[in-house]
Amino acid sequence: MASRVWAADYLEVQRLGGAAASARTDAQTETAIFWSTNSVLQFNGAFRQMVADRQLDAMGAARLFAMGNMVGADALIACFDAKYHYAFWRPQFAILRGSIERHSSTAGDSAWKPLLATPNLPEYPAAHGAACTTVARSTRAPTWAARSQPGLWRGTSGPNSPPAHWLRSLGRRGLGSPVPSGNRTV
Repeated sequence: MASRVWAADYLEVQRLGGAAASARTDAQTETAIFWSTNSVLQFNGAFRQMVADRQLDAMGAARLFAMGNMVGADALIACFDAKYHYAFWRPQFAILRGSIERHSSTAGDSAWKPLLATPNLPEYPAAHGAACTTVARSTRAPTWAARSQPGLWRGTSGPNSPPAHWLRSLGRRGLGSPVPSGNRTV
């Protein structure tokens, strides 16, 4: 935690992830809110939309839901095993106590609050990142559908769908950044 990389991540979360952060854009706020929702609900909402978009029959729908939920569960099990192995603390607690880490640029801020409520589990690795990547890749070109079919979230809309800017930036920045929520550094 004394590295320059850690300090840069710390300062980025402090600048963008605070409840009163003026540096955070509306698009970053939308992304933070998207990342705060339950991933299983997101997946299954997307699967329902994909069934309708692809006009899948009962067998195709069952395969999509089974495969999607199986790979999502597998990714989350592996991720949570790693979370409790590393037990890395959340930014809220690091920022409140930053000055104790002996890094000159990470002064503590006892008034800092994250944009969104802090989950009661370790930060690293990112569960949404692990599960979303796995589910998105497994539904991109499934063996039971034509390769030209849209993948997860492409062409979907609704409360559990990602903001439009998130989809546009997917190729440039991976899965978007949960940093503006104030709950993650990576």
